[in-house]
Amino acid sequence: MVYVINICMKLFDQDKLVTIQIIYYMPDYQKLINEFVWQTHDTVPDYPRSERFIKYWHTDIDAVIKEAYLYHKNYWGGTTYRDITVIN
Repeated sequence: MVYVINICMKLFDQDKLVTIQIIYYMPDYQKLINEFVWQTHDTVPDYPRSERFIKYWHTDIDAVIKEAYLYHKNYWGGTTYRDITVIN
């Protein structure tokens, strides 16, 4: 029983509420900056859902990302910030 609880707690620790903040502009209106904020649950440290979203933005949306930030908060109250402007 303790083993099952440990596995559940580990999964619970890996699942985070993730907020992605994107500062972008349209190619035709480069002086007009917009902001898009999206929240989802994702797993650390890979952030597969967030990574798919950023890749989708780059391939299918005409807007150019100027800055992108990823914030995540675990269920225990800790918050972390990452600059994801540069995508590897």
